[in-house]
Amino acid sequence: MNVQDEIARVTRCGQQLEALLDEKVLKLSSDRDWLIIAYRSLLLDYHTAIVTLLPKELYDAAFALLRPIVEAWVRIHIAMIGSD
Repeated sequence: MNVQDEIARVTRCGQQLEALLDEKVLKLSSDRDWLIIAYRSLLLDYHTAIVTLLPKELYDAAFALLRPIVEAWVRIHIAMIGSD
């Protein structure tokens, strides 16, 4: 397995995930749901950016997007289980 094949595979997986989530009808019960949806959207955008940068060998820029990804996951976690 080479890097380019793996990047292509991850790109397809990301596109499939985005298509699945776009088709889903969401029922929002609180403000927390809005936050989770917003952060999920950010995560998909970051993923798309990373898999766009990697084939162009812009590894530093792709690596720099890992911090916002971790921050978005932490914020989702806080939105899900944090107290008001």
